[in-house]
Amino acid sequence: MLNEVYFVARWLPIFAVLTSISMLGWAAYRQWRWTQGHGLTCVCGGLLGIEKRGRFGPYRNCLACGKNVAEHHYVE
Repeated sequence: MLNEVYFVARWLPIFAVLTSISMLGWAAYRQWRWTQGHGLTCVCGGLLGIEKRGRFGPYRNCLACGKNVAEHHYVE
């Protein structure tokens, strides 16, 4: 039984590295699109975070000014 646990556990560091590289790649891609003038931005020009469900509908949090921006106010 320990042999099976070891088999799974030895792949965990590789999985963690691949996950972190993919997350870094996604963040870099979003920032690149933002610098090119594409992507969702706030009226202040900041990049918007992930979409959340709120009481009055979906919204995103601005990563620059921290303001909550409603879905119908996204600027692309």
